[in-house]
Amino acid sequence: MFDKEIAALMESAVMMIIATRNDAQRAAIGRAVGARLIDGGAFVDIYISGTQWSEAVSNCAPGVPVAFTFCRPTDYRTFQVKGAVVDVAVPDSADIATAGRYITGMGTVMLGLGVTQQQFHHWCTAEGLVRIRLKPHAIFQQTPGPGAGQQIAGGPA
Repeated sequence: MFDKEIAALMESAVMMIIATRNDAQRAAIGRAVGARLIDGGAFVDIYISGTQWSEAVSNCAPGVPVAFTFCRPTDYRTFQVKGAVVDVAVPDSADIATAGRYITGMGTVMLGLGVTQQQFHHWCTAEGLVRIRLKPHAIFQQTPGPGAGQQIAGGPA
């Protein structure tokens, strides 16, 4: 489902947002601090602060639909993955290392774009880190322009 370009982009220093909803269909979002493909892209592990984004995380349970959007801040190259939660878990040491590398890399990018250290650390934290495993169903191009919204992989939207 993930071609090399999308996989490399997703695992790089990109802005990441996970969107969930509660039983009353009220939306909640949270900023993720890293992601990685599992089993060749059959799953995506997303890392997020359960402390800072508690509402979005509390909406996640097996089978619940989730949208995961990632955007390169230097040119707005953006994709959205839609899928369902498989598992919510305490991260292991490899997960924590992935989130740490993401925060370091993203900090370099954002500081280079003029974001202050204080602004960056306000939304980019691994405090109370949680791993959300997502089973992707479809990928959409969301980069602004004529192709925005076009499904590029997966089944029916």
